[in-house]
Order: sequence, then structure tokens, then C-alpha cells
Amino acid sequence: MRSLSKKHIGFMGIDGAGKTTQSNFLTSWLRKNDINTIKYEESRNFVSEISYAIAHKNGYHSGSEFIGEDNYIIAMSFELLRRSKIDIDPYKDLGASIVTSRTCLDWLAGSYARRATQESLELSKSIMLPGALPDIIIWINVKASVATQRIKNRGYDFNSMDYLEKFDRALNGFTDLCNPIIIDGNRDVLHVHKEIITKLAEINEKGD
Repeated sequence: MRSLSKKHIGFMGIDGAGKTTQSNFLTSWLRKNDINTIKYEESRNFVSEISYAIAHKNGYHSGSEFIGEDNYIIAMSFELLRRSKIDIDPYKDLGASIVTSRTCLDWLAGSYARRATQESLELSKSIMLPGALPDIIIWINVKASVATQRIKNRGYDFNSMDYLEKFDRALNGFTDLCNPIIIDGNRDVLHVHKEIITKLAEINEKGD
């Protein structure tokens, strides 16, 4: 599994796609195959955390609502680049592989779905790309209707179907930026996991 060493592997997909579940599965699989792997979960995000706190004090529901979606995604682009350079790349330099359950493209897609302007999205891309892109991106492609039902089954609040469909369209538009491994996420979690492992094994054999 040499070709999967010292790599940042990130998952992308709409809410309910199963990104967190599959990133956990993949982390365990890599470790079982003797690859020193760190599962990186963003427990504290300065921009979202502070903007939310200030927004809440001023009677707003979210940081993006308070400062505007355009300002929010531009600020987040700096935060995501910082995360990559400070929290992820140093571990790769020490020989570890990193698995994340979300990529910077997910943040861009979310802002697109919340109607950020094209100008702000392009500016954000120029700030964070390619520096914040994972080496390998796994896109769990799932229908919005399937994702919605999964979220409902978990008892979580969820965004509208319209939002998820816009999110999905944005991800489709980003494929030329990252050449992702595309996985059919409409099936059960074990089938999805097996397909991910198969695809990664193929990459390893090719030595990419």
C-alpha cells in the first residue's frame, strides 16, 4: 500500500452521503494494512465558531447570515488553507496519511447552494486551491432523496431537498478541479466501503 502512504484522502458529498461513516471505515482499513493513518476531524473551526457566536449575540441564526454568504466563504477559504498547511501537511511530512470526512469543495458547494455570488466563489477558489485540496478525493455520489431519508432516520435536522440538489449540482461542477474517485453512495454502507477499497487498491497497484 505504498502509494497510499503520506497522502491526504478526503471525502466529498452532500449531507447524508455517508462521508463520516466511510472515513471511519477507511481509517481502520488503512491502519490494518500497516499505514500510519490519522483521522482528522475538525473539532474547532475559528471562522464558523466565532462568526456564529457573534451572530447569535446579534440575533442571527448563523455566521453566514450575519456577515453574508460571500464574506463567509472568503473567510472560510483562508481558514481551510490554514488547516491544510498547519494541521494536515506537517503530518504527511512525518510519513502519516490523513483522512478527512469533508473537503474544501464541500464548503464551496454549500456556499453555492446558499447563493453565494460567482465572484466570491471564484475568489475563494483562488485562495484555497490547490493548496487545500486532498491528494485523493472520494466523492460519495448519492441522490438527494436518499440522503434526505437517511438524515430523517437519524433524527437530525436537515436542509431542504432543493438545497441538497443545488449542493449536488455544485459538486458535479467541481469534478474538473480534482478528478475524484466517484462512488455510488445509494447502496448500503458495506457495499460502499468495499467499492472504495477496490478503487484505492487499483490506485496502489498503478503506483499513482
